[in-house]
Amino acid sequence: MPQRRDIKKVLMGRPNIDAMMKNGDLQFVMNTPLGNQSTYDDSYIRKSAIKFTIPYFTTTDAGQAAARVIRAAWEDRIEVCSLQEYHAQIE
Repeated sequence: MPQRRDIKKVLMGRPNIDAMMKNGDLQFVMNTPLGNQSTYDDSYIRKSAIKFTIPYFTTTDAGQAAARVIRAAWEDRIEVCSLQEYHAQIE
């Protein structure tokens, strides 16, 4: 499984997240905005992720849930069922 890497944001120098998205070096982006500068960064990163069709998450919970699903898919552990079947399992 790919390892987590911290990557520079756009205004922090190169190589940065924009260049990596353009080059196809990223397959998953988890951006947890913090502070005043994050408004610009968050918008730019989100737009680039959409442009290059890269999954984008803004909370660690959502990112971790997506990572678990991706791992389950790699391990062929995904099962599909209807909402009714799922509901019956949790009762």
